[in-house]
Amino acid sequence: MNDSLIAFLDEPTDSPQTAAAGTPAAVQTVAKEEPGASPAVGATAILALTRDATARDLLMEIAIERGYGLCCAVDGGEAIRVLASEPPALVVLDIDTPDGRALLRALRSEERWRGIPLFALTATNNPMVTVTIDAPVFFKPDLGGLEDAVVGRFESTEHVLPPRLADWLNRPASA
Repeated sequence: MNDSLIAFLDEPTDSPQTAAAGTPAAVQTVAKEEPGASPAVGATAILALTRDATARDLLMEIAIERGYGLCCAVDGGEAIRVLASEPPALVVLDIDTPDGRALLRALRSEERWRGIPLFALTATNNPMVTVTIDAPVFFKPDLGGLEDAVVGRFESTEHVLPPRLADWLNRPASA
């Protein structure tokens, strides 16, 4: 991967860190069964880039129900480090985080990560929101490298997110 991209993703942001108390500020790993245990990242884990506590709680419920571990990164640099160790089954990306769009570009530009399903979340309530990557891209009808997206505040998407993520987790892994 391009070192300048990693450097960009590692730059500190003005947003507050929201990792759980007692964990590193940049990442929170949640076990799928035992509290305090860390799941291995890989085919049995979901990687989520989000700073939203409501989203993390909802993703944790979904992961546990489906038998997956959950690794939550709150910045793109940490997400890249997790991805480099072992690709997860699914990446859930809050594109509203400061590194969200850069991580989307990285995931789709690196050959080794192109097969990982990428599910985007955004809190905007405009379903035709433009996501600027290298050129304008719309969630509908072109997802710009995303497999799926949920648009809206997490509180209003709680009934939509679980079945959509479950659908992606039930699909066979791509070769």
